[in-house]
Amino acid sequence: MYAPRRLILFTRFPQPGTTKTRLIPQLGPHGAAELQRKMTELMIQQALLLHSDQATDIFIYYEGGTVRQMEQWLGKELRYVKQHGKDIGMRMYNAFMDGYTDGAEHIILIGSDIPAIDTPLLKKAFSDLTSHTAVIGPSTDGGYYLIGIHRQALPWLLSSLFTDITWSTSKVCKQTIAALKKHHITFAPLPLLRDIDRPDDLDTLPSELLE
Repeated sequence: MYAPRRLILFTRFPQPGTTKTRLIPQLGPHGAAELQRKMTELMIQQALLLHSDQATDIFIYYEGGTVRQMEQWLGKELRYVKQHGKDIGMRMYNAFMDGYTDGAEHIILIGSDIPAIDTPLLKKAFSDLTSHTAVIGPSTDGGYYLIGIHRQALPWLLSSLFTDITWSTSKVCKQTIAALKKHHITFAPLPLLRDIDRPDDLDTLPSELLE
């Protein structure tokens, strides 16, 4: 039996050389993988606080590694699903469809490279979905770090949100908001946050994440 609320975290098993590749010139393959590990664990801590406070299923959609490796890393109490789809858009599309099929009412998807995401922000995002059909958290690179959709807009809205976007560009958030407005979807914006993807972003990290 699934909870009415679902939090989906997209992450990657921290294998050196395949993780945070844009940071490898600055941190090296092992340093970049270690940063990925720490940021994901920080996000899991915040998600578990949400889970303990309110009925929310936590699903980890991962790339690289195996279910066994993910369980050894993050524990067996979480649910693990291999990301599937030809690009990031289809992988998110499929993750939302999984939640819809399981009967979830409020579904929120986040990435693992925004250390500023905390439990109060996640609570606000779920709260916003009680009065809005969607919620979106923009990132400074033009993308977004969080997107949430109420069941009433699923699954018909997913194609517009995840198949007609120019991924990995500064246009992602603007195009997503344009798609929401085109379909007259009410959405709540969250604060602008910075993701950690390039060497310049490292200056904003808490020192403990670089130790």
